[in-house]
Amino acid sequence: MEQSFIWHFSNEEAFPLKAWEYLKTELFFQEKPLPEYSSTTFSEEAIHLVLMTVSSEEWQNHKDAILHLMESQQSISRLIIIPKEESVVAENSHRIFTLTYPVHKRELQLLVEQSIQVEIGRSQSVKLSNEFRENMASMEGIFELAREEAKSSQDTIRALNSLLTYEQKMKDFNIHLHEAIDNASELKSQEIMELQKRIEATENLEILREKELKDEIETRKATEQALEFSKEEEIQMDKIIKAQERVFKYSDEEIRALYYENLELKKKLGIPVEE
Repeated sequence: MEQSFIWHFSNEEAFPLKAWEYLKTELFFQEKPLPEYSSTTFSEEAIHLVLMTVSSEEWQNHKDAILHLMESQQSISRLIIIPKEESVVAENSHRIFTLTYPVHKRELQLLVEQSIQVEIGRSQSVKLSNEFRENMASMEGIFELAREEAKSSQDTIRALNSLLTYEQKMKDFNIHLHEAIDNASELKSQEIMELQKRIEATENLEILREKELKDEIETRKATEQALEFSKEEEIQMDKIIKAQERVFKYSDEEIRALYYENLELKKKLGIPVEE
């Protein structure tokens, strides 16, 4: 089984992923301080994915050394830059991939799994190609023997020509195989970038939906408050109307009392009155 190492270099940042099992490879998780990337040995027998959690200042300080590391260490399959802040502007290339701030663990794990899958496919294709080369070397010995024994035999010469034709076909197949490996690797890289875009679009949609839900809740609260305020106004108006009715009632009674009091006074004074 293939062995895959996931290295994380940072200045006391937590490992960005939880350890998990991957059926197609044996995973090893390594945590180291950021400056130790330059002294770490990456064996050629295994798959190596390097994660670096950096700030904008750290990237600028280590940028040249990191790029030199990627040029000199071809055993590193991919470098993934994890920004601590939005201002981190790192480079993207065939083997260097910079995540968008803020980083989501689901996106990072999918990117790592896709990268491992690409490298496993590449490794298996290279092994298959090497086996073809070994078979071709064996065929060369057969061809040489056939050349020596076929000098006086037309039938053997025709057989040798057939073998030579087969040899050429094998060489052509080997060339096409390498081209297919390169094309598959490039296609997987594009798929990874498209996957990141789809994840970002989904997260942005979720944020938008959450904002719309909050706005709807706020609108509903404002409507309920307006209805409550209108209800209170209605209650207050009803109280005012009842108070006015009481005032009007008391005024009418007072007028009547004054009227009858005036009549009694006129009678006492002997003034004729009409009721």
